[in-house]
Amino acid sequence: MRIEIAKIEHQTLVGNYDLQSRSWESDGNRYVLHDCAVSYQIYRISETDYHLTERYEGKLDLSCTACLQPFQMDLAEEFSVLLTTLPQGQEGGGTEEGLGDEAELVEGDNIELDRYVVDTVQLNLPMSHLCSPDCKGMCATCGADLNDGPCDCKVEHKDPRWNALESLLDKKE
Repeated sequence: MRIEIAKIEHQTLVGNYDLQSRSWESDGNRYVLHDCAVSYQIYRISETDYHLTERYEGKLDLSCTACLQPFQMDLAEEFSVLLTTLPQGQEGGGTEEGLGDEAELVEGDNIELDRYVVDTVQLNLPMSHLCSPDCKGMCATCGADLNDGPCDCKVEHKDPRWNALESLLDKKE
């Protein structure tokens, strides 16, 4: 969704739109954002500066980091962005309101609202995403999904650092 900068007055411009499905890859994972409804408010702070607030609700398809099964995560977030059309290096850059380095530069005659939603979704992704809080993951030996039940692997939790102490137990018996 694009908004022409020239159409933004000092009163708040309010609207809603549906974000088209987006997909991207990061660190070997594939993400798909879909069914995303967005509402926005934008108003002019000064001749070159704007305040944008967006709220989105949607779904994100991804894979569990423990068991690698695909699942869907519900998303809902609200965020604000300060925008400027005047680069920092130019005279008057940073505005009289003191936005300084906090404002993001808008290049061209349009503000691309979709970009800020997708950027926010990507920034707010957790480092590890589990399909459920009690996900058991995969067997480290055979790769079986432990959520489906235990595997047939014999798991021996023997730490080689204890071998010297075990030899003392053998001598005592």
